[in-house]
Amino acid sequence: MTPNGFGTRTDIVQPVFEKILLSRAQRFECADVQYQTTVTGLGESLTVHAG
Repeated sequence: MTPNGFGTRTDIVQPVFEKILLSRAQRFECADVQYQTTVTGLGESLTVHAG
């Protein structure tokens, strides 16, 4: 139970979660996986590739 009265629902096994996340991210050409990197913010950007 959390201090605000809700049950804890964050039972995640981190190594398993990271493997699943990586396998899903590798499906997308636009995904760029960065190791040992700190995220300081999120935003949207649009990159257009001429081809």
